[in-house]
Amino acid sequence: MNYCEICGNLSPEKIQVVVDGVNIIVCKNCSKRGKAVPTPTAHNSLRKVNRYTSKQNLGTKKNLGISDNIMLVDDYAYIIRNARIQKNLTHEQLGAILKERSSLLRRFETGSLKPDRTFATKLERYLGIRLYVPEED
Repeated sequence: MNYCEICGNLSPEKIQVVVDGVNIIVCKNCSKRGKAVPTPTAHNSLRKVNRYTSKQNLGTKKNLGISDNIMLVDDYAYIIRNARIQKNLTHEQLGAILKERSSLLRRFETGSLKPDRTFATKLERYLGIRLYVPEED
């Protein structure tokens, strides 16, 4: 027997609900004031444990499609600069389009900073260039 956290009455059954983002245990009458929280069944909880502890589902590089054999081209600064100039864009305009800082674009074009894979993908898509290519053996 538990006390309802809303009305304070002693209730034989407890129902867990969310009211204003807080999980509380209430009686059946007060459960209408919140959203019911589903109780996990034994089958669902076992599946979650197995999913996280199973060695075959740990997300290896092979499963994720991540490869270590891609590398940044040597003349990335020249490629970025020429592609931007061909589109008649300033650093500020390209930065606004890509939603990135123009100072980063300047650093990439001077070669003082190397673009990471995410930023390079943005540049590749918009400018139509290739910055990361498969490594040659």
